[in-house]
Amino acid sequence: MGERVRIPGIPSLIARAGNGLVFTDRGRSTWVDLATWPPRIIERDESTLDAACSPSGRWLAYVRHNDLWSLRWYASIDAALPEHDEPEPVPARDFAALLTDLDDVSLHIELAHAMRLESVHCHGERALVVPRHVGLGERRHPYLQRDQRWTEELELPAFGKTTARDRCATACVRLGDGSDLLIWDGHVVRDDAAFSRHRLALAWYHDCAPVAFGDDALLACDAQRVVELAADRVVAHLPDVVATSIQPGPGDTFVVETGSVPIWWSPRDDWACELAPAVLGRRCDVVGRSPDGGLVVYDRRDHELAHVPASDLAVLPRRRASERPIVAVPAPIALLDERGAASRARIAGVGEQLATVSDHELRFHVADRAASFERWAEPIVAVAHDGRHVAAIDTRGMLRVRGAGNPLSIRVAGTPRALIAGPDGAWLAICAEATWLVDFSAIASGRQPEPIALPGVLCAACDPAGTVLLVAERARLATWTAGRLVELPPTIEQLVACAPLGAGRFACAGERHLFAFDAATAELELFELGLSYATLRAPYVTASPSGRLLAWTATRTSIHVAAVHGTRLERELDIFYADEYSQPLDTRLALRGLAFLDENTLAVALDEGRGNLIDLGAKTARKLDPQLGDAASRWILFVDGVPLIAE
Repeated sequence: MGERVRIPGIPSLIARAGNGLVFTDRGRSTWVDLATWPPRIIERDESTLDAACSPSGRWLAYVRHNDLWSLRWYASIDAALPEHDEPEPVPARDFAALLTDLDDVSLHIELAHAMRLESVHCHGERALVVPRHVGLGERRHPYLQRDQRWTEELELPAFGKTTARDRCATACVRLGDGSDLLIWDGHVVRDDAAFSRHRLALAWYHDCAPVAFGDDALLACDAQRVVELAADRVVAHLPDVVATSIQPGPGDTFVVETGSVPIWWSPRDDWACELAPAVLGRRCDVVGRSPDGGLVVYDRRDHELAHVPASDLAVLPRRRASERPIVAVPAPIALLDERGAASRARIAGVGEQLATVSDHELRFHVADRAASFERWAEPIVAVAHDGRHVAAIDTRGMLRVRGAGNPLSIRVAGTPRALIAGPDGAWLAICAEATWLVDFSAIASGRQPEPIALPGVLCAACDPAGTVLLVAERARLATWTAGRLVELPPTIEQLVACAPLGAGRFACAGERHLFAFDAATAELELFELGLSYATLRAPYVTASPSGRLLAWTATRTSIHVAAVHGTRLERELDIFYADEYSQPLDTRLALRGLAFLDENTLAVALDEGRGNLIDLGAKTARKLDPQLGDAASRWILFVDGVPLIAE
């Protein structure tokens, strides 16, 4: 990778069009002309919310200067002065009555903003603008400049939204034949008439803008598939690729962003290749093309542009794009880590009472507020909560319970792996050698913990009726009810975690797939999710108290939440975390556990005692307050596509 170019300040990339980029940083903006390398940098004393480039190279910017918002036209990206300014064409609105679903802080921030638009576009050489919070109240359409006059495009389908953070996916594309398309909420329009009967499913929170393809078509990420859309056809490309955005690449190629690494694709020559971090840089996104036929990437952390030369791209291995890629089977989820079972609970709670573990510390929160913490002499393996008491077990087998009354403790024999709340107020201390049923009321009468003689248990779950499901190494599965242990036939896939769904049913996480288990029939069936089976890449699964909802770790940094209908799952919410913490820098982020506190609140454990509480109804997140002495931390997550910052 060649010379790197620093963007001034702490910028945010807010527009990418033509051969230019626009960054904003508080009251200033930086415009970058990629027609040459190194690129030309133009700094302007104005805050830019959005910008767009017309086919002729003119730029439209929505800017704030001297505390006034306006639409500003530039003849070119490097023009010294604007051609002209004009006021916002959309009348001012009072948003207070429309944003009642926001909390007080968010509402205060929204009402403090004075801008009237949320995005700007160039429909050919004409300006098109989208009103702020379009879809709420009476504003349901964009405004287009026609014959020097602004018109509200009422002939377009009205856009409506129920959540303040949602937006209408909007874009403008000029095709190779010179015709201009307007994409509005998935509807594609040309010359005020429908271009196609097919409606695109675009995700507004990604860069959803389609791109021109040939003379008469466009390419778009339609429901995460790359499709070619023309007036007379809809053609899918790149089978099995989950696509989030697409942009032109060098020559007649394209760069497709995916859920993992970008793909460089040539439809004409039918090849594709992956643009791995070793090629682009670890924290770099493709943002444009370089004059030599290479790519320009942007380092999000260092705020630098870099050049990937055409010679580096030419040597990358390519595959046939029209064939399904040969995907290496992912490595199975590990069963054990350095402290116990990989799926051991590091977060547990009921209602507003929450406990987490981090190394030697047992930490308590009331909702997201830090309450207290205990420091143990030995590292803590796992934590459990039965609604009234909190229990934890350390690496020496010391089980301690605290709640109403005096704390209780007992040491169990063996190597601890996990801990759960068991039947009838007892606890199940899971060790490599045996699982111990610990009933402190019986211990007070002189009895000892009762062993469940199944070695190699990794995890367990207790049904409300008292049936315990035990998952062990070597694909073993067993149930325990009222002192009776029943071993079942080996499972088709090694299981790593389980959670009770009620009525003798359990959700079981395998090394790769998610299963439903029915104790009455001893049947283990794959959960269906959409048109395929549910999969996972990290060993955490949890169910809501009623068993109606299930949450599991789809990857190391993502969570699916779904409603349970027999063996079919209906997706409710997706949660994605950034790969690294924003603070501390260069520190990878990983999920460390899940727990439902009630039917609406999912608790997520991260490293070092960090975590979030996810409100599933409001689709918001709260950060767990740090405990005394914790280092500062900050991270980014997406709840149902909405970016949130935990700080």
